[in-house]
Amino acid sequence: MCKKEVINDMKNQVPISIIKFNDLALIYFAVDEIFNADKVESAYILMDIDRYKNPEEEIPCYLNDKFDFKSLNNYNTRFGNRYDNSCEGNMLVDITESFHLLTSGKIKNNGFIVELGNKNLLSCQLQLIYNREIIVPVYSCMGFFEKELTLSTWNDNIKSPWFLTSNSSAVTFIVRNKGYYPINICIQNSPDAEVFVNDAQTFVLMPNETKLMVPYMFTKYTRVFVTSMYRGILAELWYQTQLIH
Repeated sequence: MCKKEVINDMKNQVPISIIKFNDLALIYFAVDEIFNADKVESAYILMDIDRYKNPEEEIPCYLNDKFDFKSLNNYNTRFGNRYDNSCEGNMLVDITESFHLLTSGKIKNNGFIVELGNKNLLSCQLQLIYNREIIVPVYSCMGFFEKELTLSTWNDNIKSPWFLTSNSSAVTFIVRNKGYYPINICIQNSPDAEVFVNDAQTFVLMPNETKLMVPYMFTKYTRVFVTSMYRGILAELWYQTQLIH
């Protein structure tokens, strides 16, 4: 059984390119770099625009269907995901509908056009709000529940869904590294599936190695956090819990 809850989880790790030409700016983010894009509830572009002081002033921002992104390489290009917030000109644009069209491959990813006029786009970031799954155990008549998951990403870290552990008497995580590089694994404990504290134990798993972990601390929610020095993680996770009457 899965209980879906919307949790504000802002992701600012997506590489963004800003290309300026004439009075326009093109904002391009790498769709392939977005973690679990199908689980995104809402998507926004947050921009820091110089000389933008009137929130009621309209600055058009829309999908680019006029310019080929690759043909604009001779213009002034800045890469990065840093958001400076160096002036009062914060502008938030809801791109949720366009985001899902881009990440599903229904339209070509050529970025977004911003009509700046005489203004200057200082920096921007992509903000994503994820629709997180909380896995709630449904115990068998023997009081046992098991869930097997695959954790896979091209990034250097990944989190499992939260598991509701408040009604469990015993909890065990088993992780197998199926990737090509070593990974670090730890358990994260949370009272509300948002604020969390890392468990005391951390393990390093070599390729094809398997580890068993039992939380040191008891909290309402628990999950596994996996990191790597290299981009690309593939791990198999078993969650086993028992209800002792």
